[in-house]
Parts: sequence; C-alpha cells; structure tokens
Amino acid sequence: MINQKNKQKNTGQRGFIINQNLLYWFIVFIILIIGSVLPSKGQEFKYYTQYMFNGLAINPAYAGVHDFITLTGDIREQWVGIKGAPSTQSLSVHSPIMNNQFGLGLLVINDKVGITSQQEISINYAYKLIFPNHSLSLGLKLGFNTVKNKYSELLLDNENDANFQNNTSAFLPVFGLGAYLKSHEYYVGLSIPYLYKFVHKKYKDFNIDQHRLIFLTGGYIFRINDDFKVRPSVLTKTYFGSVFEIDLNTNVYYKDDYCIGLSYKSLNSVAIIIEAGINKTYYIGYSYDLATTKMIDHQAGTHEISINVYLNKKEKTKIVNPRYF
Repeated sequence: MINQKNKQKNTGQRGFIINQNLLYWFIVFIILIIGSVLPSKGQEFKYYTQYMFNGLAINPAYAGVHDFITLTGDIREQWVGIKGAPSTQSLSVHSPIMNNQFGLGLLVINDKVGITSQQEISINYAYKLIFPNHSLSLGLKLGFNTVKNKYSELLLDNENDANFQNNTSAFLPVFGLGAYLKSHEYYVGLSIPYLYKFVHKKYKDFNIDQHRLIFLTGGYIFRINDDFKVRPSVLTKTYFGSVFEIDLNTNVYYKDDYCIGLSYKSLNSVAIIIEAGINKTYYIGYSYDLATTKMIDHQAGTHEISINVYLNKKEKTKIVNPRYF
C-alpha cells in the first residue's frame, strides 16, 4: 500500500513537472515570436486554399506530426486567364524520427508572379513534447530561396531603356519558426515562415518586399455520428504594419475518406473544396476560388490540386484521421 501511494504521488508530481515544462517552452516560444515581429520586411508568402491539407507549407512545427511518412504535392494556378498571374507548385515530405520525439521534413516550392520567379528549398525540424491527450511541437525552418527577375519578358515603350536590359537574380536565406498544438479533437498553430529581412541594396529591385507575416491557425472536429464529421477551421494572416486577413473554412467528412468544404477569404475570394481518399493512403483534393473583388475579373478563377500520400501507416484503433489535423 505504501509503495502504491508513493507511486501515485510520484506520478502526480511528474504530471505537474510536465505541465510546468509545457508552459515554460510555450512561453519561451511566444517571446521569440513576439520579438521577431517588430516592424520589418520579410518574404512574400505563397498562398494556398488547401492549406489544411498542406500543413508544412505554412508551419515548420508540422514536421513529423503524424506517426508515419507524409508526402504532399500541391499545384495552384491563380486567376487563370490573366497574364502574369501567380503560379505555385510545392512538394513536401516529412516524418517522425527518433521514437517520435522529433520530426524532420523537406519542403520545395516553385513560384512565379509576373516576371519574378522563386525557387525555395528548406529543411524543417520539430521537437515534440508528447502528453497523454495532446502534443506540442516546436519547429524550425532553414533553407534558401533563389529569386529571378526576367526584365526581358516585359513589353516596353522604350526597348533601349538601360534599367530593363539585364535580368537580375539573388540568393536569399530562409529562416522561420512555428508551434503546433494538437489533440484528438482540436489543433492550434502559430508560425512565421520567414523571419529575415532584406538589407542589401541588391535586393531593392525585387518586388517581394512584404511586411513580415504571422499565421495563426485552429480547428475543431465535431463528430455527428460514425459516418459524418464536421471540422470548422480558421487561418489568420497578419502583415505587421500592413493588413489583416482571415480565412474561414468548414469541411464535412463522410466515412473519413470523402470531404466537401467551403472557404471564405476576407479580402478577395470564396472557394469550394472537395477531396477523396483511396485505401486510407492516397488523398486527392481540388479547390476552385472565385474572386470577390472588383479589381480582379470574376471570370478569372483559381484552381488548386493537392495530393497526399501516407506511407508506412500503422493500423490503430480509434486513430485520428490525418486529414483532420
């Protein structure tokens, strides 16, 4: 009896220590985030309607969040029919390592807007704190981005203008932070994918100077019955010193393998999202965005296709479908 009481006592103390550690690391990370969002300029972010299926693209802490290898591809063609409109392709792979204590991921992005193209490669690393009912991941993103301006593609009134004779290029560092908290019912994410700012005069020619961007994401699963589930989610994007955007989404799942959803972007569009799964391993999603602003031709819709593949997935009872979080 004495040993049992001591065991219970020690277990309670250990739980208190774990909670203290969780609070400590969360406070430290929030301080880092707040300290990094002082007014300055960072890199332009690539937009995704299906960000809920492409977590590593917006948060490095998402690396290794599942118990298996996750491979994600995304193709986005924005404002189809408008010359020079954004075109983005991304590919990511991530997995837990070292007994699920850490996560490691690779992210590759190709993006083109007008005469400017960017190719990014980054390594994403996450340290995971695992608890009985939830987990907290703290993520770090390191990599590089090559940027090119092709002035030769411009149609000029004066083709001999010396300012537009030469194409320019630059090699830029990529550094970001993220945190991701999830349980069986909800998730919350906080991230800044790009922390650095441009200080070299060479970069003044590049039209990628945007205010530093911070993401806050969250979602919750409502289980209607064994077949149907509803997941409302939100994504806020804050450009410090500039604008605030919010994306509101609601996805309805049928038997975990089929999904239909609606999305509202506060500044420019609404979207419909559909997704279907095969053998709990392959998932294909499609979304169509329709512009709501008069600045964009309403006939110029945005198409996005995503593909997710789950490898070495172990069958578990009452497993949380990775499509939710």
